[in-house]
This record gives sequence, structure tokens and C-alpha cells, in this order.
Amino acid sequence: MTPNQLFTKIRTDEYKKIGEDVDYKVETIHEEKAVYLMFKGSNSGIDWKLNFSFGQTVYDNQKNQLYAHKGFIKAWKSANDTIMEEYINACNENPDYTPIICGHSLGGALSQLAMEDFCFRTSRKPVVITFGSPNVWSKKTDMDYLRGCYESIVQYANNNDVVPKVPPFYLPLNKIPVGKKSCVLKWVRVTYYHCRSYEYIDYTKL
Repeated sequence: MTPNQLFTKIRTDEYKKIGEDVDYKVETIHEEKAVYLMFKGSNSGIDWKLNFSFGQTVYDNQKNQLYAHKGFIKAWKSANDTIMEEYINACNENPDYTPIICGHSLGGALSQLAMEDFCFRTSRKPVVITFGSPNVWSKKTDMDYLRGCYESIVQYANNNDVVPKVPPFYLPLNKIPVGKKSCVLKWVRVTYYHCRSYEYIDYTKL
């Protein structure tokens, strides 16, 4: 599906809710030969509390001591075992299909943590697509390891969406600026530039 179609699907589909209010969905699309793991963006007070937990902490799932956003890690660890079991089973049922992990906003942040977790558990590298994702990782020394955890990653970030720019002291993975030239005054229009305008960006011009 096109990026516009994927963004709309992520925003409008029905999800399971577990752990610290984590909304996720596993779906196999045979026409695309792909197994999707999708995460919805912030839609509750719990989500926003996690978003503003800016402090860094260790994501100690393996020997590499990754450092990341404290709130996002708390959300992911409250649900990761259940989500990964379901997703890995779906991928194992279709071993020739491409694993695709995607999300919007907070869901984009969770997609990055899921990317690493999936690769660690299976040694498979997923395709990762996010829209308006905030920054997750906090150590430059982690970047080389993380680049080995995905087949490809595209993180669409609207020029006038402030969310992909925060926290400013954390590091992005392959963010692709899209949309009209950045204007600070437009950053206050979060509802439009963060939640709606990705549907109308012409990705063919990238």
C-alpha cells in the first residue's frame, strides 16, 4: 500500500489494548506478501504521561546496553512479550513474507523498540515505517548496532509537525522531512500537522 494508505490505516484500524495502554495490531496481507505489526498513536492520558517521561534509561534486553526514552521503554516492556509472541507466530506461518513494523506518533516510537526486539529474538530484519514519530534513542554509540536491526527504515516527519523534533537531545533514525517548508508558527497546529496532513503529502516527489 502507499504511504498515504498506510497512514490512514494506522490511524483508523481497530486495535488490541494491553499493558500501559499499548494499542497494537498484527495483520497478514497476502496480496502484499507482508506481515504487519502496527501501533496506534497517543489517545489517552496514560499515553501522554509516557510521552513526557523524557529521562533516559537502559533497554537491557541483550549485551548491548541501549539507552532510550524512559516512557517509551516502560510502555513497550509492559506489553512486548505478548506482542512479540503473536507477531513472531504470524511471521513463522508465512516465512516468505516481509515483516513490516509501523506506527504513528507514540506508535512510531514503539515501532522502533519493536524493531530491535524482533531482530534480537529472531535474527530477522524488518522493514520499519513511521509517521510523526518522536525521537527514541539517546546514545550515539548505539546507532551502529541499531542500523543492523532493520532491512530498511523510513520515518516520515512533516516539516511543520513539532512531535518528530522532540525530545531534541535524542537521536533519530533515518527521518525523512516531508511537506511544505518548516514554519515555527505552524508548530502549534498539532492536530493538523501531526494527525491529519500526512494523508495529503505527495510522497512521489521525495
